Amino acid sequence: MSFTTIAKLDQNMSIDIPYMPEKDLPKDNVLIKDFIAKQFFDMRVGEVSDVDLSSKKTLDGRIVYSSVVKFSMWYDTHYVWVLQDTIRDRSNFVRFKFNKDCWWDVTESHPI
Repeated sequence: MSFTTIAKLDQNMSIDIPYMPEKDLPKDNVLIKDFIAKQFFDMRVGEVSDVDLSSKKTLDGRIVYSSVVKFSMWYDTHYVWVLQDTIRDRSNFVRFKFNKDCWWDVTESHPI
């Protein structure tokens, strides 16, 4: 895939994280939102303005979360340009790796 024609940086793009297992997250919803925002800040992606968080119980009793992450500012870096371009270009998920052993599969969030 060539990134020679990277689209414009989209300051309004939101990200959907459809699956986050409870075991990988803090135990409190406020802490989970802060944790999510911190990963995007620490990876120099941008500043998160809001995290819409929801949870559900699986058939085997585990709790899983999903979220929509909204940004007040995406950083203007090569990494972010490529990340946004890849998210827009993919018909599937893009893996956002924020730790050696941790990642989320993300897509662009589209309002309903």
